[in-house]
Amino acid sequence: MNNIALFRSAALGSLALGFAGALVDFLPGMVPETVVSAIEATLLPGQLFPVAVAGIVLGLVGLVATIGLVLFEPWSRPLALVSTVAGVVLYPTMPPMVQSGWASMFFYLSALTWGASLVMAYYAPLISERFARDS
Repeated sequence: MNNIALFRSAALGSLALGFAGALVDFLPGMVPETVVSAIEATLLPGQLFPVAVAGIVLGLVGLVATIGLVLFEPWSRPLALVSTVAGVVLYPTMPPMVQSGWASMFFYLSALTWGASLVMAYYAPLISERFARDS
């Protein structure tokens, strides 16, 4: 597999793994209902809405950045980096949550492949040159 294919696979794989992590806990029996009820009981009224809106916005921005990275659009590297930093900064504002081991695994793998994609976009010679050539 050449570097370009590896880069695209990592970026798109990160997206797929993130979606898998978000969806797996909707399968029956992944998280016990008693645990979900206990977590929901700790939420204050209105606490989840702003975090959900921020998460949706960052998710959409991340999706756009990923598509831009795969297409080697020059604007996509800074957008991907800024959205990643914004997500890390906003992460501590999230209310308590629970997820299955499967969801955690998918999210960790998604984060690892996303990090690899960002590193390749900025520092892998053949890949970073494709972004620079288009600007």
